[in-house]
Amino acid sequence: MVTNKKEPVKLKVYTHEKKTVKKHAHEVKGEKHKKKSNKVLLISLIAVAVVLIIAGIAVYMNKDKFFGKVAASVNGEKILLSEVNERFDLYQGAYTKEELLNQTIMEKLLLQEADKKNIEISDEEFNTFLTSLLEANSMTKESLNARLKEQGITYSEFEESYKQRLIIEKLLLEIIKDASVTEQEIADYYASVKDLLPENVTFEEVKDEINQTILLPQKQNEKFSEFIDNLFASSIIVINQELMQEEKQEISEVTSSVSDVSDKNAALAKCLTEKGAKMYGASWCSHCANQKKMFGDAFQYIDYVECDTTGQEECNSAGIEGYPTWTINGQKYPGETSLENLAQLSGCSY
Repeated sequence: MVTNKKEPVKLKVYTHEKKTVKKHAHEVKGEKHKKKSNKVLLISLIAVAVVLIIAGIAVYMNKDKFFGKVAASVNGEKILLSEVNERFDLYQGAYTKEELLNQTIMEKLLLQEADKKNIEISDEEFNTFLTSLLEANSMTKESLNARLKEQGITYSEFEESYKQRLIIEKLLLEIIKDASVTEQEIADYYASVKDLLPENVTFEEVKDEINQTILLPQKQNEKFSEFIDNLFASSIIVINQELMQEEKQEISEVTSSVSDVSDKNAALAKCLTEKGAKMYGASWCSHCANQKKMFGDAFQYIDYVECDTTGQEECNSAGIEGYPTWTINGQKYPGETSLENLAQLSGCSY
């Protein structure tokens, strides 16, 4: 943890010597109201100045409350604890806060590197992606906007989030574009596994598959790992270890106090999966996040399908129109559902 010693705030108090001026009785009477008005104005100005000074000190002394607690910085760019907590709420049960902080640090590094390389996503590229996303989810832009509004997400937030994801994807493609596999490497690999293949399978029949599904991904991973190692080595990353330790301790205390509930939730989650129940959702869906939070750590036992990316085809086949949607005993149940109701619908105990 890096701390900078701050100079104490100094307040200057200005005093004015009292000056008395003898006046004739008629002069005093004529200026009485004027003095009173000036005095009221002076007191008001002093009061405003004092309020501003106190407010300034309050902001200085409690800047974390105003600007957020800093969990880490990546080349001078801050990562607030609130960012980590938002991800923790979304993926609760799957990742620790330390893991999510590392994930956020990685994203910051990649976005910074993309910025250095002037990698951007044009409006045309984003619109092409959006069209594909809408078609895959059988949605229109109007229905998407309505869904986002329901989730408390603005369209600009949605667009920014996906543009960042697309920028990172474009950077990764540039990193691995030079990865290649030689014919000799494919032949050597074929020779090493030939005895495990059916006798009638020839080198020509499997060489493309060996290249595309095994050797090329390995080369790409090596390229990416080398790039990341160099990126970390050339970056300045400062983690607020004390703050993260406090967060870890707080989570530990909360977890220990609700262990009975966790066991109960885990039993329900396992039962739902055993009975073939599935939850369909999307990463940007706040109602899905709420549903996950109901299970807590036990959500890891739920058969969950991410319709936003990897599970688009399955979601389309299942006729999923909104998130979250549960399928239980062949029936669809859209929307957030209490754990008690899930137990009743599935026949599980809770």
